[in-house]
Amino acid sequence: MPRILIIILVIGFALKVVPLFFNKHDFLFIEGQLKMDIKIRKADLGDFNQIDSLSEELLGSSVGDREEMFRKALENKDYLCLVAEINEEVVGFIDMWSFPDVSHGAYLAQIQNLVVTEKMRGKGVGTRLIEEMIRFFRKRKYHELHVSTEKKNRSAIRLYKRLGFRKEQLLLEMES
Repeated sequence: MPRILIIILVIGFALKVVPLFFNKHDFLFIEGQLKMDIKIRKADLGDFNQIDSLSEELLGSSVGDREEMFRKALENKDYLCLVAEINEEVVGFIDMWSFPDVSHGAYLAQIQNLVVTEKMRGKGVGTRLIEEMIRFFRKRKYHELHVSTEKKNRSAIRLYKRLGFRKEQLLLEMES
């Protein structure tokens, strides 16, 4: 069977099957690739339930009052939280704290959380969230941007390195 006929059959099949699972607004055709239409925006209090569900998916139940902590964080000028939406559903979030560092004599920033719902991992959501946070970091002219993950989280480590994070340090943690 000629290649062109196979390609036409595959495209025809995709055009008939894909719409059964997604509507036409879920995808954009960019640079020759089909990509999901991911909207990134600043989070607000109305996003708490979805952020709470994502946090629960990652960490399990909270040790304190997530809603109170989210409210306090949003009130802090040194905090930024972004959400990723597909079809008005929050499918991921990232948050970052900035702080003055005496040793550097400049502001540093720390990505605290990056959470993408399991069904959307590997589809570019985390990449878009990090890229947007990096843009904000550069716009503010902070000196360093830090991110941490568990040593066993190889996919997150690959993602961070692909996006330019290089210098590795050891971060130790103590829970109360």
